[in-house]
Amino acid sequence: RGVLAFRLLQGDWTLSFDVERVDPWIQAVFLQDASIRQGMVKYRGVVEYQIENTSVKTLRVSLPVAANGVGFSGDQVTAFDKGDTVEDGRAVWDVKLDRRMIGKYQLTLSYQVQVSEDAAGSKVEVQSLQAVDVNLQRGFISVRTEGRILLKAEPAPDGLYSVEWSQVPRSLKGALNLEETQLVYRSVKPATLSVTAENQDIAEVVAAQVISAQFRTELSSSTNAVTHVRLQLRQGEERELRVNLPSGAEFWSAFIDSKGVLPWEDDEQVVIPLEKSPGENSWSMVEFFYQSPVGATQKTIQGPVIQLPMENLKWTIHAPAGLDIEVDEDASTVTYHEAKPAPPQVGVSVSSRGGAQAPQSASKVYLDNEYKIQQRQTQKAEEMLQIGNQKIAEGDQREARRALESAYKLSQNDAAFNEDARVQLQKLKTQQAMMGINIRRNNFLISNGVVSQQIEQQQAAIPLQQGKGVKYTQAQVKQVMDLNTIEDKTAFRQLAERIVRQQEAIEAETGAIQATLPGVGQVLSFSQSVQGKDSPVLKVVLTAKTGDEAFPTYKLGLLLALFIALGLIRIAAPKPE
Repeated sequence: RGVLAFRLLQGDWTLSFDVERVDPWIQAVFLQDASIRQGMVKYRGVVEYQIENTSVKTLRVSLPVAANGVGFSGDQVTAFDKGDTVEDGRAVWDVKLDRRMIGKYQLTLSYQVQVSEDAAGSKVEVQSLQAVDVNLQRGFISVRTEGRILLKAEPAPDGLYSVEWSQVPRSLKGALNLEETQLVYRSVKPATLSVTAENQDIAEVVAAQVISAQFRTELSSSTNAVTHVRLQLRQGEERELRVNLPSGAEFWSAFIDSKGVLPWEDDEQVVIPLEKSPGENSWSMVEFFYQSPVGATQKTIQGPVIQLPMENLKWTIHAPAGLDIEVDEDASTVTYHEAKPAPPQVGVSVSSRGGAQAPQSASKVYLDNEYKIQQRQTQKAEEMLQIGNQKIAEGDQREARRALESAYKLSQNDAAFNEDARVQLQKLKTQQAMMGINIRRNNFLISNGVVSQQIEQQQAAIPLQQGKGVKYTQAQVKQVMDLNTIEDKTAFRQLAERIVRQQEAIEAETGAIQATLPGVGQVLSFSQSVQGKDSPVLKVVLTAKTGDEAFPTYKLGLLLALFIALGLIRIAAPKPE
């Protein structure tokens, strides 16, 4: 092309011709991405030029007049200026190159356009960019949102046609490293797309609630008491439980589903960390112990102030045997039920003399309590394993892992069940690590401009959700892994297993001492149906006095009769000669 050939017929010849300047023939293909956020539309674009016939040193691009923060980048770009030409609400920008370019050339650009702050129900106009002074151009426009904005596209104007994201050339997508979006259009001529932007309401936060509460207080013969609090908590979106202890109280330890946790103090409050519950209707058992002073004779036993509404509160107080207890029901803020002795089956026997109670076996009380704890742990572990398998089927990888970890840690007392939970957890961890390696590899290749059909298919199988993690089902895992070679899958598995082993090596579980209260002596029962945030502080006021034992006159009479009988026997006995 551009070459003229002549055959010489004689040696004496003269060739005359005129030189005419040839204009460049330019073809442009572009991708423009519009990201709509609160009060602004952020644009990113890439233009691929194919320059023929002659080289060029200046490229011209038409952008909206309202464009702010305009920037161009590419090979040999030295400067860019906004021209004076304005037509149809667009201004022409001149991009100057350091040297003349011919062949394929790629230019990237970015800018932003301010829109109304109140995007609720308002229309946003997305203007396509335009390459100026080109012979042929076509392009693609993608629209997406950020934050809580929901888009509703109007009918596409003349010149725009809705297409699939897969129809956009890989070189254009790789240049901008964009995620898949639903609103994609093919542009054959400059056009303006109208979309309706609506603010989505913030979802109501599920309020935390204490379904049931059990307080158990052990009074000592001194002026101290130890209280064990058990809360059946549906935590919703709460990530911490704040507790105010009575004045002078000393916090001991805390547990969630029988697993020790490390609380901290903040503004005279004890803060117990909570993990997100894997199920909407799931609940956790929160327990903690503390010691508090209660007084000598006039005892005021205050309960903790929990910053959540509580229902079905039961409070049991164990007082030493031999004390005369009188409850001040007017001063107490909970409903009092009649006192009763501790039942014998909890390891306490009742003496036939004077009604005093004594521990039958401290070890038996401890073993019975541990057996009940293990039963609760096993029941909770079965529930967590079921939730974990459900979350795996739904593709919620984060919650599935939390549930299986809870099932594994709570089933330490059942070897067979614990092994089953361990195997499932190990399989899930390895699978998640393999998927993470695969996704990171694809993102690295895309960011460096390397895009293949395999990467596109894998990205399409599992769309990324920024800020929400990655969700994928087992079918999607199989679809992604089947696109890899056997060598890649083997390398991914070996690396994933190594990562999991390193994570397990540094994991540490918080340890805490689980106290066992003996539950001996008299039993005082109290209850409260509802305890709100503004309700009076839970407290029990009682008087404890040492009981006066009755004078044993019948025993003294028996003793006197015995002495008289012995004296008569001695008198009647024959004297030795």
